[in-house]
Amino acid sequence: MTTLPAINTKGNRASTNSVNERAASNASRRNTRFMTWRERELAKQQKIRDEKPTMAKVDTSMYRNSYKHNMCVEMLKEGFHKSFDELFNLIEQRKKTRLDAGMDSVLWHEKPLQEQTEKLDQLWLHLTKAEAALRVGKWEDVYAARHQLAQYFLSTNDQ
Repeated sequence: MTTLPAINTKGNRASTNSVNERAASNASRRNTRFMTWRERELAKQQKIRDEKPTMAKVDTSMYRNSYKHNMCVEMLKEGFHKSFDELFNLIEQRKKTRLDAGMDSVLWHEKPLQEQTEKLDQLWLHLTKAEAALRVGKWEDVYAARHQLAQYFLSTNDQ
């Protein structure tokens, strides 16, 4: 036959923790007893906010903004201003051409360039490579990066 330890001893941590938890829950119950419905809802919302991790402004913008926007911001952060300028002008030129062609044209039925993430990735990769090589003065690498970009668009039959 085993005997159980006394409930109110100082050595028994489990019993002290449960007593503290009960006291805390009773105190919170007393606090919420006299709250209005609105105050209870605000307390619930605050509890949910406290449980979730906070996101930085950069993390929030990654979800809120489009892929093209995030890519352009990243290009500018890394210092590729010429590549950004080329990419942005290309997107705007395609948008203008598409609008000028009208709703009956073939251009109108294809996806806009800013929604084609694979093409944007290729443009970003090769334009930034070419700009980095241009800064160093390696003209062969600039030509090679631009040639690879041209080969990519020729292989996809994209004008």
